[in-house]
Amino acid sequence: MRSTPVKYRFRKGTFEFWFEWLVGAQTHGGSEASECFYAASRIKDGDPRSWVREWLALGERIEARANEALFRRHSVSARECFLRASLYYRAARLYLSVHDPRYQELWQKSVACFRGGARLLAPPLEPVEIPFEKKALPGYFLKVDTGQEPRKTLVMIGGGDTFVEDLYFYIGPAAVKRGYHVLMVDLPGQGGLPFEGMTMRPDAEAPMGAVLDHASRRLEIDTERLAVYGISGGGYLVPRAASFDKRIKACIACSAIPNFYEYMTQGRRPNPIIRLEGTWLFHVLVELAKRRSPASQILIETYLWRWGARRLAEWMEMLKTFNFDRARFHARPSF
Repeated sequence: MRSTPVKYRFRKGTFEFWFEWLVGAQTHGGSEASECFYAASRIKDGDPRSWVREWLALGERIEARANEALFRRHSVSARECFLRASLYYRAARLYLSVHDPRYQELWQKSVACFRGGARLLAPPLEPVEIPFEKKALPGYFLKVDTGQEPRKTLVMIGGGDTFVEDLYFYIGPAAVKRGYHVLMVDLPGQGGLPFEGMTMRPDAEAPMGAVLDHASRRLEIDTERLAVYGISGGGYLVPRAASFDKRIKACIACSAIPNFYEYMTQGRRPNPIIRLEGTWLFHVLVELAKRRSPASQILIETYLWRWGARRLAEWMEMLKTFNFDRARFHARPSF
C-alpha cells in the first residue's frame, strides 16, 4: 500500500498519504491546513474508526458554517465552506467499508456540499451526465467564461480511488486560469458507479469514446485542441484510450501504467498466501491481518468492490487484462 518517505503527522503509511493529499487540496480550496491538522491531532494513528469520526465531525462543522453564510448571503464564504465540507466528508469515507450504510450517506452529503459550492462559482460548475451503455457517467463541466467561443479543453480522469468531485481540487481552477475549459468525468469503477454495477474494465476506449462524443457536441469545446489527463489509475485509462481514439490530441498520464498487473506486483510474484483463498487457514490469516492493519484491509476491500472481484486471486487475474500496446501508443501521429 502507499507510503511516504517524510511523515508530517502519521507513522502509518496510508494515513499519512491521505493526510498529505487532504492538506494539499488547500491549493484549490478543498481544505484548510489548520483544520486538517486539528482533525489529525484527534485521530489515533492506524485506527479507522477515529479517522472516520474526526473527518465526519469536521465536515459537519464546516457545512454548518456554509449554511449560516448562505443564509446571511455571504456567498464567497458559503462557497468556500461548502467545498471544504465536501472534501472532509470525502475524507471520512476513505476508511469506511463500502458495505457500511453510512458510506452512501456520506457520499451523498459530499456531493450535495460540492454542488452547493459549485453553484456559487462564477461561472457555475455544470453537472453533466454522459450516456453510456443505457446508464450514465457523472461529471462536471468547468468553463473559463460564459461565452460560446470554442476553447482548448482538458478532459480530466481520475484513478482507482477517486470520485469525480475530487478532480476539481486537483486541477480545475489551475486549468481555468490558463484558458482551458475542463470536463471531469467518472469512468466505470470510479466514484459511486460500482453501486450501479459499473466496475473497472480494461477497454477504457469504450467509456472514453462516450466522453469524447459528449465533448464533440459542445459548442464551447475546440475539438482540435482537446487534451486528456489521467492520474493514478487514470495513467492506464487515458493512454489506453488515446492509443485507439484519434480525437485525443494530447495525452498526459501521471504516471503511465501500460500494464496494471506488472504495476501492482512490481515485477514480483503475488503473495503465495493468495493461493489459500477459501481455506480455513486463509481466513485465520486475514483476521490476523485485520487486527494488525484494519485500515489496509478496508482499502483492499474497496479495490475488490471497484473491480467487481470477490477474491484477491480473482482480482489479480483481472489485472492481467488491463494493458495497452506501448508501440501502438507511441506510433500515434497526433502526438
